[in-house]
Amino acid sequence: MLLVFLSIALTSNTEPRGDLQTLSASAKFQNAQDITLHPLPENASISIQGFEAVTIGSPKILEALKEIRSWSEWDESKQKLTQLLWKINMKNHFCLIAYIAPQGRIMRNALKGEAAIDVHIDQNIEGEPLKSMLKGYATLLFHRISPIKLMNLWIPLQNQNISPLMLLDIRSLKPKHRVHRHVGGFGSDGFSLIYDENQVWHANPYLEFGKAYMFETCRTPHAGCNVPGQLAIEEAALFASKGMFENAKLALEKLDEERMSPILERALTMLKKSIENEEKPQLEICNRVSLEMRIVGVCIPKPGYVCSLIYRACELFVRSICRKREKRND
Repeated sequence: MLLVFLSIALTSNTEPRGDLQTLSASAKFQNAQDITLHPLPENASISIQGFEAVTIGSPKILEALKEIRSWSEWDESKQKLTQLLWKINMKNHFCLIAYIAPQGRIMRNALKGEAAIDVHIDQNIEGEPLKSMLKGYATLLFHRISPIKLMNLWIPLQNQNISPLMLLDIRSLKPKHRVHRHVGGFGSDGFSLIYDENQVWHANPYLEFGKAYMFETCRTPHAGCNVPGQLAIEEAALFASKGMFENAKLALEKLDEERMSPILERALTMLKKSIENEEKPQLEICNRVSLEMRIVGVCIPKPGYVCSLIYRACELFVRSICRKREKRND
């Protein structure tokens, strides 16, 4: 009986707390653009919500990431990162990395228009190339309750200031929200998404360098979103970086500061100072450069996380008994 309630604890849907600050943003769905983002839950689990926080504490890994930050695109011949990644410290799991896909290592620069704002799921677990590679056993190997997971590791190569990564709590995803898509460049089957008001979207707009997120490649919808005022900030930053300060000034005049997202305040202050002094801006303040890697890992729950699940299951069990007794008394 307790196992049944443990399963319910893993899958039960909970609404976001109403007192948390939300963020307005836009992204490309099949049927909509505007969206409300909730803060990323601190204790989110890849087994429940479909994503989980990662802390990169290794000095060697941080140094390798700083070196990659200066590249315009991924360079396999120069990178020192993958040989250092054999385990990852997730919030609720120990993750041992078994494989890092060479074709899944992608750098994205928001100012260059590389942020993926089309909301999508990268891979259909029943589609190609997994279907051919694993002879149809992908659904068993990467089952939701399996410790072996196909995941995306999303790492900001600097403090994230614009175009934050948004992730969907997969408990609010319905099969009817998914629309098949084929990505020719990767030869893979995935999904684009139909927006529904019951979907619960999350983002951490202040994600720092040294922090990251892991999410399930076959289950978790995600995208890089636009926040109000971001396009004007990006345009001004591009002009200022080329020394075209008058054009940058004109770009900022299009900005409605009253409606601008608060996460852009630092970038706006820096850009105004840059234009006033006719100095090229610090792009790390008004840009987002990230690295995404596709990995196969073994996720082992941490003891504290297991205890929290057992506590939740016991709580549900006791509540159900109390309800049954109340009904009998009535």
